[in-house]
Amino acid sequence: MTGVVWFRRDLRLFDNPAWSAATRNHDRVRALFVLDPNLWHAAGPHRGPQLAAHLRALDAQLASRGGRLKVVAGSPEAVIPAEVVDATGVYWNADYSPYATRRDSLVVGSLEAPVHQFCGTVVHPPGSVVSGAGRPYRVFTPFYRRWRAVPLELGPAPGRATVDADPGDGVPDTMPPPSRVWRGSSIGSTATAKIEIAPTSTGRRASRSI
Repeated sequence: MTGVVWFRRDLRLFDNPAWSAATRNHDRVRALFVLDPNLWHAAGPHRGPQLAAHLRALDAQLASRGGRLKVVAGSPEAVIPAEVVDATGVYWNADYSPYATRRDSLVVGSLEAPVHQFCGTVVHPPGSVVSGAGRPYRVFTPFYRRWRAVPLELGPAPGRATVDADPGDGVPDTMPPPSRVWRGSSIGSTATAKIEIAPTSTGRRASRSI
């Protein structure tokens, strides 16, 4: 039985509930990261190299277990269904940004294999820290007190599943294409500058956070 773990913001093996569940429930696990061009091309000169460094670190952790991080460039809506055709379970930690929510909804709707989502990117799930009346807090101090009072339990340790050793496209070792092109000119004491946001693979001019 093969399980697929889709890594996103959670580039770690320790205290990762999706990874722990997959490696405990399956004999073989594929560690997958999708290099989404909508995010990679907009990452910029600082976040892009930082992401690549974290991916290399995760790949090294997996290598110590005899496997690799499989990096596949492309749209998650296309990559994930193709990568899980032989899987009996797909695992990931929930992401709550608007872009991620729409993306994950499309991916879930395209899969036949069971999907298992976990809370592994925030301390407490959204909506779990509320007032006695069941409403969101409007003042930080009582919210913080309640936040600290909510029990935090670490999940179980990872299992002993074999990790696939296919690196896919490989971890990127270069900076993403520049998302900003500066064009400046000056005449006398007057200077102008123009910022162009490079179009993504879908042709839209947009920028999103990783």
